[in-house]
Amino acid sequence: MKKDKSSNRISKKKLQYGSISIVLVIVFIASIVLINAGVSFLTDRYNLKADISAAGLYEISEQTEIMLKNLKEPVTAYILLSEDEVSQSTGYAEANELLKRYASMSNGKFTVQYVDIYKNPTFTQNFETDQTLSRGSFIIESPKRFKVASLTDLYEISTNYDKTTGKSSQYYSGFAADQSFASALHYVTTEDLPTVAKIVGHNERYAETFLDIFESNNYYVQEINLMMEDIPADVAMIIIGAPTTDYTMEEIDKIDNYLVENHGSAIVFSDMMSEATPNLDLYYEEWSVKYNNEMALDATRAVSSPIMIAPMLVDTTLTENLPVSANDIILAPYSRTMDQVFESRGGRTSKAILRTSDNSYAKPYSTEKQITTYEKEAGDTDGPLNVAVLCTLSEFVNNTRMDTNVLFFGTSAIASDSMLGTASFTNLKFLTSAIDYMNPMVDAVSIEAKDFTSTELIIMEDQARVIFWVLIVALPLVILALGFVVWIKRRNK
Repeated sequence: MKKDKSSNRISKKKLQYGSISIVLVIVFIASIVLINAGVSFLTDRYNLKADISAAGLYEISEQTEIMLKNLKEPVTAYILLSEDEVSQSTGYAEANELLKRYASMSNGKFTVQYVDIYKNPTFTQNFETDQTLSRGSFIIESPKRFKVASLTDLYEISTNYDKTTGKSSQYYSGFAADQSFASALHYVTTEDLPTVAKIVGHNERYAETFLDIFESNNYYVQEINLMMEDIPADVAMIIIGAPTTDYTMEEIDKIDNYLVENHGSAIVFSDMMSEATPNLDLYYEEWSVKYNNEMALDATRAVSSPIMIAPMLVDTTLTENLPVSANDIILAPYSRTMDQVFESRGGRTSKAILRTSDNSYAKPYSTEKQITTYEKEAGDTDGPLNVAVLCTLSEFVNNTRMDTNVLFFGTSAIASDSMLGTASFTNLKFLTSAIDYMNPMVDAVSIEAKDFTSTELIIMEDQARVIFWVLIVALPLVILALGFVVWIKRRNK
């Protein structure tokens, strides 16, 4: 009997210990589940995921972060796919991750929704647009307006040319989703969208990539032919794209009325050309700019050729919000030189923005005199030479200062597709920053794409010479000399 009682007590203890163990296991598992759920919630809510991608794909720019934190109205990003389809596609999964990070920074103002238009085919009828709305489209919407983007808009596409076969191929070279989504966010939340007018009618030239800067920063881009219409007072900026024929005095009066009376702003390009434009030349001199029939060349600050000049940024007025280092290159090939007629006169001021080096020179050209050599010759104008000048008219209207800014360039090539499409050059950043300065009522959105590829190192002529003498000549000679010294010491032991 004693044995049976003892066995019974042991069984009860085992049952008690076993029950406690089971309860502890259940509590432990439940705690793990709850902790995991809590961590998942906090990760999504407060953006605690680490971006370990090589290119920093999900890194959000400071500009975007400021917009998200200052949202005053709800913004919704619709992805026209099911959530499962989004997660199973690499491209959409990357975009989705970035949008989730937007949501985590917006204090609940920015949300992401998935819409399977196969199951909800009438959804797209809520959006009237000329753009194609199809499966996989992105729609960013606020109570004001909406903007549509496609997956290809989120990636930077580059072209590779094979000299051997003569064939070209395209590839994804960068992830530009933050630029695209931030631009859309800016578009749907801005109260009044500005307009930029490109002047046409005199064979003006406008690169698509340059106009894309305005469109990505939510300007309406329109054409104006001054022979038939005036410039509306509400236009934020006009562009004059290197006309090859002269303007009439009536057209120039319309430009002057817009700039002086309406306090507009303008960007002016001029190229080397054979046709004279005396009316425009005289008007430009009123703003202090005298274009010369000379092309700037630089023996030191140039890339691959003296005509591919890389002028120095001698005034940072346009680039206060743009960090520019000594290694950044703004390329301005085939530039005409320009003189400043005055620095200050009657409320108008002018300042050089881009200027060539002291070793530069300019060659005269005309229909009778063609440029036959890039070497410096007798009669060439010595540098430094202006290739970009900012002119400002300041007036006080009702005790408020009103500034009219006109930015003159000596070449339209500074804003060409090839210059703006090369990541090694700072042209895109520089022009975006300049546009932002010219129209302070609009905050430009300039965010670099996350590069998938290695960036090509561009060096100028003077840098190439230093590298040659140091690495190719001096360093080998030093190594040979040290080797000779060691050999002599060992021989004499």
